[in-house]
Amino acid sequence: MGIIISPTRELSSQIYNVAQPFIATLSNFKSMLLVGGMDVKADVKMIEEEGANLLIGTPGRLFDIMDRVDVLDFRNLEVVIFNYLMRLRLLIPSCLLCFICYHSLGMQSIYLDYFFIKKT
Repeated sequence: MGIIISPTRELSSQIYNVAQPFIATLSNFKSMLLVGGMDVKADVKMIEEEGANLLIGTPGRLFDIMDRVDVLDFRNLEVVIFNYLMRLRLLIPSCLLCFICYHSLGMQSIYLDYFFIKKT
């Protein structure tokens, strides 16, 4: 299982849409877009019925889903990508980071997409 955390709905949607052609080539692999502004009950129902290998979304919705859904086993989490880290560090609730760390003792990779722009 993998998670891509992005600071905004728009950026999460872009990542999801760009990833779909690649994901379509993988058998038995399902991704889900989880962002605010959508019906959380519908997201929960879809995860419970269909499952997911890759969750792409915003910090608040991901935390909400992690808290509500028992079907996903985060102990099998292998990859976490924090997209646009400079902005995310202001948005990610500390409880989400604790949840990820606690449930991911066997996690293989954490990727940080970090931009630092130096003014000249």
